[in-house]
Amino acid sequence: MNILFRIFALGIFFYEKSLQQEIPSYINVCSLSDTKLSQCIRKSILSLRPYLNEGIDELDIPSLNPLTVPEIKLLQNSGIQVNAAFKHIQIYGATEFRLRSVRCDTSTDKFRMKIWFPELRMMGDYDIQGTILGLPIKGQGRAYGNFSDIDGVLSMKLDRIEKNDKLHYKVNFLQTEFNIGGAKAQLDNLFNGREKELGASINNFINENWRIVAAEIRPNLENIISDILKEVADKFFSAFPISSLFKP
Repeated sequence: MNILFRIFALGIFFYEKSLQQEIPSYINVCSLSDTKLSQCIRKSILSLRPYLNEGIDELDIPSLNPLTVPEIKLLQNSGIQVNAAFKHIQIYGATEFRLRSVRCDTSTDKFRMKIWFPELRMMGDYDIQGTILGLPIKGQGRAYGNFSDIDGVLSMKLDRIEKNDKLHYKVNFLQTEFNIGGAKAQLDNLFNGREKELGASINNFINENWRIVAAEIRPNLENIISDILKEVADKFFSAFPISSLFKP
C-alpha cells in the first residue's frame, strides 16, 4: 500500500511539473525585492528582443520583424476627403527599438515603457479614392513609407488569473502612442498609371504635408499595434506563472 501511494504521489508530481513551462535561458528572471526592479525588467525586455525578431515557436509568437498589420482604413472626414484601405501591411524595424525608460508598479500591476525607433519601413497594398485638400486622388497599387525618429509609449495594466493552480498575468489594458519625427511615402500606380505627372504631384503633396496624413492614420495604427502586442503578451504570460517570472 505504501509503495502504491508513493507511485501515485510521484505521478502527481511529474504531472504538475508537465503543466508548467520551464523558463527558457533567454528570459531574465527578476526579484520583487530588487530595489532596481525596473532596470531588471528593462534587461528582460532587451534579452527577449532578438527572439521577437525571429519569433518564438514554443510560445506560438510570430516574428515581429516584419510586424504584419492586416488592414488600415481611412474614411472621409474634415481633414482628408478620401476613402482608403491599406492591406497586407508589413512593418520592418519594430524590433530595433531603444528603451528610453521602464516604470513598473507590481502592487498595482501597471507597467509603462518609453521607447524610440530610429526608423520604421512600411509596405503594403492600397486602394484610394477622393481628394486631399482639393487635389483629386485615385488608384490601386503598392504603398511604401519610411518613418523616422519615432517616440513611443506603451502603457499596460495586468490582471492576475489562476491557471493550473498557479497565478498568471493576463493583459487587462494595453495602449500604444506614437509621435513621428519624419516621414516619406510613395503610392505607386496612382490613376492606374495613366496620369504620371499628376501621380507624382500627389506623392509630392503627401510628402510635403505628411503630418496631416500621419495624424489621420495614427489612431487606427496605434489601436491595431496595441491589439497585436496584447496578443503577444498574453501568450507569453499564459506560458509562465508569475512565481516563475518574479522571485521574492
